[in-house]
Amino acid sequence: MSNLTAENWISSSKANPVESRKVVEREMASTPIEVKATVGKVVVKLSQMLRLQEGDVIVLEKPADSDLVLKVGGKPTFLCRQGQVRNRKCVQITGVIEREVGDVD
Repeated sequence: MSNLTAENWISSSKANPVESRKVVEREMASTPIEVKATVGKVVVKLSQMLRLQEGDVIVLEKPADSDLVLKVGGKPTFLCRQGQVRNRKCVQITGVIEREVGDVD
């Protein structure tokens, strides 16, 4: 079972691959998946972290007008902009991060 993936299962099945793929997609459609927007990052010393208090500002490495990275299932998938809809934070997709089939992060 080391290389058991949906692709391998579908390709090894004697059933019609298109129909098999539809069945897998239909069954997986309601599966929850984590989506996470990353604002940015910065490296700080532990001594600085220990002194942080309410009101302190941490300046991140990314320019303020740059896109955020939206990870789907832990993998960078989209570029997006942050915003607000009815008093809730949101992101708007601005691009797709292209990946090769079989890429592993």
